[in-house]
Amino acid sequence: MPQEAVKPFYKRHDEYLRNQHETGLPPVGLTFEDTLILPAHSTIPSRKDGSISLLSHIAVDVYVNSPIMTSNMDTITEWRMAERVALLGGVGVIHRYLTSDEQARQVKLVKDRTRTFQDRPFSVYPEATIKDMRKLQKDHKTGYFLVQDLENNLLGIVTDRDLESTDDHHTQAFNIMTPRDQLVTVPEGTTPEEAENVMKVYRKQKVPVLSADGKVVGVYTRKDFELAKKYPSASRDKKGKLIVGAAVGVKDADAETERAYKLVDAGVDFLIIDIAHGDSENMMKMLKRLTKDKYINVPVIAGNIATGEAAEALIGEGADGLKVGIGPGWACDTRVVAGVGRAQLSAIASVAAVAVGKNIAVIADGGMRNPGDLVKALVAGADIGMFGGMFAGTEETPGIIIKRGNKKYKRYVGMASREARKRAKYAQQPVQTIGLYEDRFSDQDAEDEEPAPEGREKEIPFRGPATDVFKFIEGGVRSGMSYIDAKTIPEIREKGELERITQAGATEQYGDIS
Repeated sequence: MPQEAVKPFYKRHDEYLRNQHETGLPPVGLTFEDTLILPAHSTIPSRKDGSISLLSHIAVDVYVNSPIMTSNMDTITEWRMAERVALLGGVGVIHRYLTSDEQARQVKLVKDRTRTFQDRPFSVYPEATIKDMRKLQKDHKTGYFLVQDLENNLLGIVTDRDLESTDDHHTQAFNIMTPRDQLVTVPEGTTPEEAENVMKVYRKQKVPVLSADGKVVGVYTRKDFELAKKYPSASRDKKGKLIVGAAVGVKDADAETERAYKLVDAGVDFLIIDIAHGDSENMMKMLKRLTKDKYINVPVIAGNIATGEAAEALIGEGADGLKVGIGPGWACDTRVVAGVGRAQLSAIASVAAVAVGKNIAVIADGGMRNPGDLVKALVAGADIGMFGGMFAGTEETPGIIIKRGNKKYKRYVGMASREARKRAKYAQQPVQTIGLYEDRFSDQDAEDEEPAPEGREKEIPFRGPATDVFKFIEGGVRSGMSYIDAKTIPEIREKGELERITQAGATEQYGDIS
């Protein structure tokens, strides 16, 4: 008689909660340190095997190539981090403690930095001066400008070399551009492969794409093709652009809706409503407002939550994804200060019991201190893991490097800490936060400080490139999959089985050589 298949953990956990509720006794909450994943017979020869797919669901039709997301914390993800993790196959969420214009600019930087086809190329009018173009170049990190007239006709192109041809910053684009009749162009509909071949034949770095009536519709660049080949697993949208998310708040609904509009205009792939307690009226109102707005044509993810009841409520208001975790992260003190929270594996499983059957993605946010914790989160029902602390101190995080003697550090700040809350007050002001953490606030702010902040602050030893952390986490996920014969992320939660361990078992896994 064939053995009956074991139900996924999140389903059995839901049954356990129902049974425990009938007894009137509080259920036991489980987190990462309480469990291990049981090994199973596997047909996967190694973690590098090509049969393993890390394709991960974020929301609706947005997928990335690795279950790794960097947190929307202001000491973790701005455009440099978002670009790096997207190139590696994951995704970053740009925090909201920036002005709405600056946040949108950073989203656009990620979207425009690496793509096989630029459908919105950088353009200027012929009267633009070198000074104008230098400023645009600094803001948008571009190495060229198409010169167009008011009717979108191509007149020429200005490159870095042209900008350096004179010291007169008042020189206009018309006087230094390579004119239209000397350019190589391709017609609309040219495939990337055909465009790349044209660039090779004519030894060009860029080829504008023109419509049948001569209007500019885009541009192909050799650098973009080179990067696409260098990062074959990069998370890209249907146009070949990197995938990036961004956070919005709830306090000032009008201002945050305007922020969302700007982010959509910039090309953001999904929005996350950023609030500590997602099962609240403030969240419901904002979620309903964004999901009912026809202009917000991207998925909206809501959180943070920790219960199935909250998941039902948010899905009912239109949430396309759910962010799970109340106080599990190192930089969060909610459980200590407020006494509120839930052990993270139990929180993930409770939300997954509601969300998985409705194809609503579950994002495990916080508490993961090593790659194995992410695998456990995926077994519990998550689709992807959101990381803050593991990426803290890396080169791509915002902020300056602090030197103390021969050692280097970077700041890591919880979003409910005093410092982060101060920055939140200034998020509507036209001040960029990149690298500015020490001197932006006067002593007068002390009077307005939260009496019981729910976040921590710490200096983290400088860790070098985020790539190293990313590959460490991803390698661990692959190893975990090979141990349980799971070839896809959804298979991890279907095949993975958790075993509860004692404190001695938890201690044993780290070992001790005396």
